[in-house]
Amino acid sequence: MKKRVKIGFISVLLGTCLTLTGCKVEYKDIAKALDEGDMKTVMSASDDGYAYVSVGVYRILSYPKVGEKEDEARIDQVTKGIFSIRDHSFYGVTSHSKSTYTINYSGEDILGTTDKKEENVYTANISYSNKNIQLSTPNVDASLVTFFFTDLKGLAKVTPEDTRRGGDEPVLVRFKFNKQQFDKIVKPKLHLDYDEFISAELEMKLNSPNKPNEIVDMSLNIKYKKKVQNQLLSFEDSYAVGFAHKQDNDKDGKKEYLDYKNKFNEERK
Repeated sequence: MKKRVKIGFISVLLGTCLTLTGCKVEYKDIAKALDEGDMKTVMSASDDGYAYVSVGVYRILSYPKVGEKEDEARIDQVTKGIFSIRDHSFYGVTSHSKSTYTINYSGEDILGTTDKKEENVYTANISYSNKNIQLSTPNVDASLVTFFFTDLKGLAKVTPEDTRRGGDEPVLVRFKFNKQQFDKIVKPKLHLDYDEFISAELEMKLNSPNKPNEIVDMSLNIKYKKKVQNQLLSFEDSYAVGFAHKQDNDKDGKKEYLDYKNKFNEERK
């Protein structure tokens, strides 16, 4: 499938009509869809109920700065495949990689990075059904695999921090959550614990005011601190969700879903 997917940083929808550059944009339908788990609307699914989805999760862990050096570790989990809206199942491929490196400073200026090490931990076929995740490769860490966007009850009650549109650019809606909102709406869908909450932003791009139900992409950015081996370390988690246009899903969605499903079942034998 040739997917015209644009990956960006997440946003969220409204339950009211906003005025953007003099143009009213109606968000009630998309807010209702997210609240009720109506994935046909959220994903621009095909007529027979299939939709391409990609979810990239990028976690950066920063250690305390020592002199002019700061160590960081990064974990990437990238998942892509086809979602069936009929039973909320998914088949596809997921990959997990990690890297470590040292950032060198001169005062507040970054000079560059050294001591970089990279590892591709695994690539596996994946199944998601009844809110359970299974991989074709056993005994590997899949805690960063998530489909949080299928269950965002309460979003419509949050007032957006920012809404804007420019020219032919997609409509942008951004929400900033306080700790209580984040803990209620988003955190239960993630494998995430923290000792100190810093910030959380959810952003959504919609295709245009005239097509308010077609989501271009979504992203979520979370900053927090957590104790690891008695050290309070800084974390930044970024989630990037991409969808395909309906015409692409109509063309190839069901075939690719069955292909991914067959590959998963073959490897599980």
